[in-house]
Amino acid sequence: MNKFSININNKIFDIEKSDDNKFIVNDKVFEVERIKEIGNNFCFYKVDGKTFICGIKDIEMNKYILNYNNRSIVGEVIDGYIELIQKYIKGSSSLNNFSHLIIKAPMPGLVVKILKKIGDTVQKGEPVLIIEAMKMENSIKSNVNGTITAIKAEEEKPVVKDQILVEIEIAR
Repeated sequence: MNKFSININNKIFDIEKSDDNKFIVNDKVFEVERIKEIGNNFCFYKVDGKTFICGIKDIEMNKYILNYNNRSIVGEVIDGYIELIQKYIKGSSSLNNFSHLIIKAPMPGLVVKILKKIGDTVQKGEPVLIIEAMKMENSIKSNVNGTITAIKAEEEKPVVKDQILVEIEIAR
């Protein structure tokens, strides 16, 4: 049995992987099967009988980007000592607990319209900007409530996949 923890948005997920394609995530069991690779870092996976397309990309030591459902989620694999330190620090009242969400381009394209400006508040599910890719307009939405702290894209300028578009300070 292979055990590890992943930090995603300051939440720790304890994961155990068995030899029979079972993953236990925070005591919940999932049956996971890798079906087929479909390009750079993307595969079809079957999780508990449902098929998903998902990309996992190594970005630096112990850090990965999970691309799923037009979202990029950054996760960091941590060892037991780092996890213990993070839990201790998280409980400390001196810690500044705010965090940011970085929205990256899910595909190459052209920024058609920026719908928000720095300082604007945004709600979960609210569009932040629109990218045109393959002659289709795609709304890029926030997946958190928060405040726009940076806009790294410009209207009528191209973007590449995984380029940082917007930074949002998550509301607490």
